Amino acid sequence: ALSIYINAMRWANANDIYVPKIGLADGLVQHLWEEVKK
Repeated sequence: ALSIYINAMRWANANDIYVPKIGLADGLVQHLWEEVKK
């Protein structure tokens, strides 16, 4: 699932991801995206 998020954000040239409700999975996705975009 993470690869889908990352690819979609790259294709959209997005710099931010907005997570409306932070749960464990959402927090992990947000953290991993921060690491990938460095």
